[in-house]
Amino acid sequence: MAEVQALSPGRCLLLELPPEMRPHIHSYLDEITTFTLKKVVLQDKQRVFRLKDNTPTPAVQLICRTIRDETWSLLYPATRVSLTICDQGFRAIKSKYERDRHEAYKKLEKLANSTSISSARELVVRLQSTSTSGEVMGAELVRALIEVRGCIEAAGNLQQVKIVIPLCCRHTVVGRLCRAVVAM
Repeated sequence: MAEVQALSPGRCLLLELPPEMRPHIHSYLDEITTFTLKKVVLQDKQRVFRLKDNTPTPAVQLICRTIRDETWSLLYPATRVSLTICDQGFRAIKSKYERDRHEAYKKLEKLANSTSISSARELVVRLQSTSTSGEVMGAELVRALIEVRGCIEAAGNLQQVKIVIPLCCRHTVVGRLCRAVVAM
């Protein structure tokens, strides 16, 4: 009968493999192969569209520093990017908290200069509009979509684009968004 070696609690067998072999093993993880970079489009005070990262950290990157560093190159630049454009990010500033939040937006990456979109192979754009959105918010969604179109045209590796427009928003907003998509 074979003897079973007791593992010490701090021992990781994966790290005992040669460093050249570990990236090949990481590349088979579902978390790596299905990784999608998630961004939300926001608007600052000057009406410039910016991207806020909304991507949850993959569990494999939480194991230890060595594995995090090894998997980093497999995750970034991401081949899949999901953009959410929601009219909630375009609302007027009412409270001091919201003014502070809009000041923090200045530090975010501009949508027009996005390196994550320009290097992606797949892009999903999700448009979200509240049921009370009127003409002004609809116009801002269309303006954001037109700026995304500029990013799509500049992207060299992009093979697939999917645009999701919910039918639950106002009829006039849906009509404007559909016309903007057709114009692409």
